[in-house]
Amino acid sequence: MLIVISEFMDEPAVQALRERFEVRYDPGLAESRAPCSRRRARPTRSSSATAAA
Repeated sequence: MLIVISEFMDEPAVQALRERFEVRYDPGLAESRAPCSRRRARPTRSSSATAAA
């Protein structure tokens, strides 16, 4: 499981999460306008139906 922390969090709490999960900690991410590089577009039902027609 991937946990993304996009705002400030105490380092001991982040460390505790890292012991059990994959953690991406970027306290400036919430204010960044850069697109998420891991996001993948998923087709919706309506677009799938349109493509099949």
